[in-house]
Amino acid sequence: MKAHEVKKELQKSLLEAEVPDHVVVSWPQKEQPSSNSIWDEFGPVVRICDNQRVEVQESDAITIIFVGCKKCSTPYSWTSSRGTQSLRKHNCPPKSVAASSSHLIVQWARPNIQPTAAHKQMVVKSCAAMCAVDMRPFAIVSGEGFQSLLQSVLDIGVASKNPIRIKDLLSDEVTVKRAAVKTYQTIRQVLIAKLQAHFQDKMDAGCTLDIWTEPLTSIAYMSVTMHYIDVNFKHNARTLQVDQFPEVSHTAVAILKTFKQCIIPFTGEFDNMNGPRAAIPVVFPRRCINDFSSNDDDDDQDDIDSVPNTATLEILVIAELQAYEAFTLSKSEKRMMKDSDEGTFGTGILLWWKSKASTWPILARAARSILAVPASSAMSENNFSDIGSTVSKKRNQLKPSTVNIMMFLRSNIDLTK
Repeated sequence: MKAHEVKKELQKSLLEAEVPDHVVVSWPQKEQPSSNSIWDEFGPVVRICDNQRVEVQESDAITIIFVGCKKCSTPYSWTSSRGTQSLRKHNCPPKSVAASSSHLIVQWARPNIQPTAAHKQMVVKSCAAMCAVDMRPFAIVSGEGFQSLLQSVLDIGVASKNPIRIKDLLSDEVTVKRAAVKTYQTIRQVLIAKLQAHFQDKMDAGCTLDIWTEPLTSIAYMSVTMHYIDVNFKHNARTLQVDQFPEVSHTAVAILKTFKQCIIPFTGEFDNMNGPRAAIPVVFPRRCINDFSSNDDDDDQDDIDSVPNTATLEILVIAELQAYEAFTLSKSEKRMMKDSDEGTFGTGILLWWKSKASTWPILARAARSILAVPASSAMSENNFSDIGSTVSKKRNQLKPSTVNIMMFLRSNIDLTK
């Protein structure tokens, strides 16, 4: 298939398909074409089925690589001889109001028109009535999902230029649930591709897990989260599952068994499975730490044996450590260390290590693995709090599988943007 034909197929898959066959991922650090900042915005397009990059061999000397914008997934064909001028000219299209795909409903492109006081008062009265009739908390109007829904409806109304009955627009609950399941399956494949690319780059991640029994239904839920720092030195905290714990006994052996079954699809291997080894530090419930530490001696030895022990690597590491120990932070770097974006602790430290990645590449990679390890299982605890709000007295018949889907989407819905 020729390059322009492949590009058309990728456009359909990435921009139009409800369930895409491809995804744009970040470059593994050693395989990034150059240190050019454009590659922070563009990454290779890979097939979800086998996690392989999409390439076309134009000639013996030229290989066309397909890359895509990390924000909007627009694909481009690229070779080293063409440079990055076409990528720099790229402008992302208006964001989709519907988070699941960028081709459905595009936000109205006209200038932002401020509503009148009368219009705002109508919305306030309607929201108050909704909270009373449907018994919803007043805080629902501040929810990002609720606002996104209203924006979608408003944009449809503006685009149609004709009155539309909301009952004709809304689908029934079964259709909505099917859409949630389909979105879950799509995002899960996207997350699998991202995590497997992370581990193939020989990087590590940290996990938290904990178990909690929901008081209304007496169902035990196990939460598994994964934390990793990507090539752009951005911290990612992802919920992999919050599903029913299948075992009656909450022993260390039963927990480890369920934990393995959860992460194998995301890491591609575990223990004796084929593929690159992923050393994953885990924050377990406190009562289980001693049990696990006595069972994993062989695994720890495998990790030690797998580390290359060449004289060259040792010299490079020693040189970087000596330079690091002799380094003195400037005033601006000290401010960077203290500052955090959006209230996220540690953002300044990650930005500092990103700035030093070209100077100390080995230590920077080590920092990505070490700083990814969570200090506690707080994220799993937060998941349990969300379940407590979801499984109420009026919704105590929710299946654990449905709860798992909703918790996964809550944590990872940004992967569709």
